[in-house]
Amino acid sequence: SRLTTGVPKLETDQERGKKESPAATDEVERVRDLAFDWWREVRETAKVEFGTDPDALQDFRTGVHVGGSSPRLVREIRFLVPTLRARLPQLEWLGVTEDFVKRGETLANQLEETDTTQEATRKSLSPKTAELLLAKGQLYDLTRKLVRIARLEFRKEPELAKQFNYEIVRRSENAL
Repeated sequence: SRLTTGVPKLETDQERGKKESPAATDEVERVRDLAFDWWREVRETAKVEFGTDPDALQDFRTGVHVGGSSPRLVREIRFLVPTLRARLPQLEWLGVTEDFVKRGETLANQLEETDTTQEATRKSLSPKTAELLLAKGQLYDLTRKLVRIARLEFRKEPELAKQFNYEIVRRSENAL
């Protein structure tokens, strides 16, 4: 479609001119990965401690998905911080300490800051680069949606469903 043919053409056009590679994006991804890992650890910790208590699990919003959205991830971390503090004594044996909670707060703040820096950088890009990054983002979103559709379609065939794995796409993307 337009995206699969458009992105390589835009990349070729960009290589002929000045290649712009915003370091701000790399920093957002690094911080987002750390924040996402913290968020996932909280959810898994809650499942260990409260696995048979659906009311407690609801307090930890274990069913919420944030995807790649930094604002949603920040919002979820900020929601979890007071929830963790209220249950520190019960969760301490699993490594949830005040330092752990503060690390979540710090990551949320860093993610907001790097996201703001990335947005400022985005506004200063050339129109061609902005068009390329927009097309890549749309292709990324479409690919994630197609993976989810395939997993849903093949949910009764687990071996086939697991072949639709976005991590495989990301790894091959990083190898380029």
